[in-house]
Amino acid sequence: MAKRRSKQHAGAKQDAPYFDYSPAEWSEIEAAARAVLPDGKALPNEVRVWLVDLARIYRFELRLQHFGRAKDRGDWQRIVHLSERLHQAVLAKIQEDRKIVRGYSIEASYLGLEEPLKGVLQIKKYAKKLLLSLSKITDFTPSRVNYQHWVLGLWVDLGGKLRFSRSKRGPQGPCIRFFRAVTTPVMGASAPSLESIPDIIRRVAALQKANGDSQ
Repeated sequence: MAKRRSKQHAGAKQDAPYFDYSPAEWSEIEAAARAVLPDGKALPNEVRVWLVDLARIYRFELRLQHFGRAKDRGDWQRIVHLSERLHQAVLAKIQEDRKIVRGYSIEASYLGLEEPLKGVLQIKKYAKKLLLSLSKITDFTPSRVNYQHWVLGLWVDLGGKLRFSRSKRGPQGPCIRFFRAVTTPVMGASAPSLESIPDIIRRVAALQKANGDSQ
């Protein structure tokens, strides 16, 4: 299980929004995991730490991807444009005043604009840097996909199979019960519906098979 923890995850969790499972939620997770645990065995504490880390990282990445939306990029592009226009307008005004008051040195510092001009350039520089970061964020695999993959990967590490069955009530089985118990408290209203979980299981199973992972 430890091998699944990436350096990116280990660093990101430092700033991840706080999350932890309630006693009732953790009891539900443990109940679902009993299908693959030896009789009388409880989930190791490191499993809880790992799942809480995953939850916090997922929520943290959601915030990052929020800032990568097209609207946010457009807003910062406008800020770059406006700060450039303001900078040029102030410089033009200084040049105009220099021509009117001949024989005197009319500079930005004389008009009290030296520091404000620096501020405008700082805003422009910051906006450009942020735009570059946002363009990288949009290249990430969606957070929910990564999160679902790691949760099901943990299920396999515990000895579970990426399988499910069907009844009149819909998809069911230990894997689905574990997946829902782990993800619903974290994802809330965004958690996958019961009918969509089989597709997630198939996708992760196919990916693990392609990578040569055992199931």
